[in-house]
Amino acid sequence: SRLQASRVRATVTVIVLLALFSGCRESSRVEAVASQLVKPAAPFRVAIVTGDGGQAADFELGVAKLATRYGMAADGGMVLHAITPKGGRADVSAFVEALAADPMVKAVVAAPAIEGTASWFDELREKRPDIVLIAGAPSEANLIIEEAADLVVASDAVGRGYTMVWAARELGAGTIVHLSSEQRITAEEAKAFARSLEAASDELGLTFIGIEVPAAIWRERLEGYRRFIGKVIPELVSEHGTNIAFFCYDDSCLEPLIAGVLDEGGMVLESRAPSPLFGFPEALGVDLGVLGAEYPAVLRALEQAVADRGGAGRLGTWAYGYGFVITAGLGEFARRVVEGAITLTDVDGLLESVAVYSPGARWKGSYHIDADTGVKAGNHLLISTDTYVFGKGYLPTTRQMIPPSYYILGD
Repeated sequence: SRLQASRVRATVTVIVLLALFSGCRESSRVEAVASQLVKPAAPFRVAIVTGDGGQAADFELGVAKLATRYGMAADGGMVLHAITPKGGRADVSAFVEALAADPMVKAVVAAPAIEGTASWFDELREKRPDIVLIAGAPSEANLIIEEAADLVVASDAVGRGYTMVWAARELGAGTIVHLSSEQRITAEEAKAFARSLEAASDELGLTFIGIEVPAAIWRERLEGYRRFIGKVIPELVSEHGTNIAFFCYDDSCLEPLIAGVLDEGGMVLESRAPSPLFGFPEALGVDLGVLGAEYPAVLRALEQAVADRGGAGRLGTWAYGYGFVITAGLGEFARRVVEGAITLTDVDGLLESVAVYSPGARWKGSYHIDADTGVKAGNHLLISTDTYVFGKGYLPTTRQMIPPSYYILGD
């Protein structure tokens, strides 16, 4: 039967963690799981450090799903959940001290690894060099987070730039529109995605249109995007027809983008951090209720709503949320590494760990290549999964061969 939410906040068994993690709340989803489980005492702990931003729900659901297998630390289980510290230097130091003071903590997974993660990783490593440090979905500069972490895992922005164009062409698109903003496009991942998207459009024979979102619109986030996209989509569909695919690197624009396509025509396939829980329920007016991390059920509910709006075969995402699989999958991977079953460089082991929490989905992994030097990073892995199109099912995007030149900047 479905786990019922508990309002009792889980207490941390180690006194120093209780004192120092006071600002690192556990989500109600995680608490609900923790309060219901009866698990044997775990021989060690894996700390999962998540954020509290716009897509926090996916990451928290990943923690909760992991806890269904291994239990929460408060109940003697393996999973210790905390929120990334956002305070001053003293708060960060206290956070690190709390992790270091618990000898049961053998691995730490930061997902998303927001800016500042490398710094507290370095501080934690000085205190506890034995702890395995894993960064998922990083926003730090690649070289900085690679130096601080034992392993970095992110989505393959370059590969997905190519496969998203390929998928759009498979669905009949003849034009690709990339909405970007100066604030977002400065990030390494965003730049790599933009280059790949444009190059793939040219190579695969689609017309590419790049549109920069004004800074004022970007700063307003959702409301700004609603006004901007509400004007842009009708104009472009009128000029280029409905076989036009839209991509926006800033996930804040996803909901109005989906809504605009449903009203005016066009396609939306994936986003920066794809998830059926982000953008789709709001744009479709679907209340997912207590489905939580039951992604197959979520897909069925959304698929019906998409069909009812005439959008079948025109909207796509990942079948399982990026934040969810990164969090649960890396927690599983960390457990296996600590137990000695696999090593940190085991790509197949990573994909198998992710697959535990995403049945039916196919995954692909490769090492990150520095675009400037062409050097392959030994501790930075990129993953992707097949695009799921509502009303059509999976497209074999992971089976497409990405030209090696896409990963390296030209002269």
